[in-house]
Amino acid sequence: MNDIEGIDFVVCRLCQKHFKSISNTHLRNYHNMTVREYMKEFPDTLIQSEELRSGRMDKIRGKTYEEIMGVEKAKQVKKKRSIFHMGRKLSREQVENWKRARREGDNWFQSDEAKRKNSESHDSEECSKVQLLRWQDPEYRKRMSIAHTGKCGPKASNWQGGIGNLPYPFEFNEEFKELVRERYDHTCMICKLTQEQVGHTLNVHHIDYDKENLDPDNFIPLCNSCHGVTSGKNNRVYWTKVFQMIICIVGDECLGN
Repeated sequence: MNDIEGIDFVVCRLCQKHFKSISNTHLRNYHNMTVREYMKEFPDTLIQSEELRSGRMDKIRGKTYEEIMGVEKAKQVKKKRSIFHMGRKLSREQVENWKRARREGDNWFQSDEAKRKNSESHDSEECSKVQLLRWQDPEYRKRMSIAHTGKCGPKASNWQGGIGNLPYPFEFNEEFKELVRERYDHTCMICKLTQEQVGHTLNVHHIDYDKENLDPDNFIPLCNSCHGVTSGKNNRVYWTKVFQMIICIVGDECLGN
């Protein structure tokens, strides 16, 4: 055979036969083992040719389960996958690969069109509104608090390389922050919970995300949960508009309009 192993075919290490793909049926009938056992015994060998794998991926790339196998079958597959992964923990390497793919948008299984739509949907105002509604649910806040315990710094999902640790101006001190909190009656301007109700000192958020801007109208108090929703790198334009609108409404109320 003049073809190239690994690209056009793969070789069963037990019987030396050539295949496009080493199936579970072949291993069970001729060698009394499963694919998982075969891969464990021969960890560096391929079980599927590159030609076959690429052809199959071209057919499903960018498509949903429903488009590939139909609505009913997709439901069954999703349910089985959910049960299979329940309670399983990813290795550190898998977690890092997943984070890298999310940061870089390097989803090899998605078409360029699917990547573009996914990016637009996550940067939309609608997505921000959905996030806000979720965080206003006490049960959701409690679950997220437990899930993110200890995940600060590089372990946080919205980590941007430490830019949040850049120094603030000297004037942005605790006394300045307290004046901002008092200006808004120590109330989070998103969920409307008071500092006493949330059980911690409110954060003072820069509306335009510029640390150097010390204009009093550039600050707004937020609780930890709401601040977390707005602190990511996506949708900053949206949240800036929302907070500017809140500033105007609060100002009109103070003037009795």
